[in-house]
Amino acid sequence: TPHVAGAIGFLYSVGSARFNELSKADPAKAALEVKSILMSSIDALDSLRDKTVSGGRLNLKKAAEAISRY
Repeated sequence: TPHVAGAIGFLYSVGSARFNELSKADPAKAALEVKSILMSSIDALDSLRDKTVSGGRLNLKKAAEAISRY
């Protein structure tokens, strides 16, 4: 969805130096790391279980904190 695509762009812009190096050296692996960070930083909601892939809503603050510590 559009908000997730925007979140991904934002995460690339706030990534740590180590993440930035990874994204240049191995873009496919960096993309998988971003996906992993997004999926692990969601806010799980019972109302979204079995309705979304993650079972929760995007939490960009958690994701940004995680990628800045990468």
